[in-house]
Amino acid sequence: MEQWKDKILASANGIQKATPPEDAFSKILDKIDQDRAEVRISKVQLVAAAAILLITMCVNILLISSQFNSEEPTESTAEYSEIISSYNLY
Repeated sequence: MEQWKDKILASANGIQKATPPEDAFSKILDKIDQDRAEVRISKVQLVAAAAILLITMCVNILLISSQFNSEEPTESTAEYSEIISSYNLY
């Protein structure tokens, strides 16, 4: 049993540490620089995105303001008043 352990440990003798090629770091940095692509947005695309955002915000504001300005009770309000009156909660 001892011989087996010694044989395995002896097999590790003479193993050299792995070393990367000398220019590996510069190759990695070059590759990173190549992969960085500059994204350009044209003025037309920018104006279109701003217009869509503005329209969406205006529609949301109109819908919210019309919801608050409505005088009619919603269905849920009518249902709640029926429940409240039938159970005499108030």
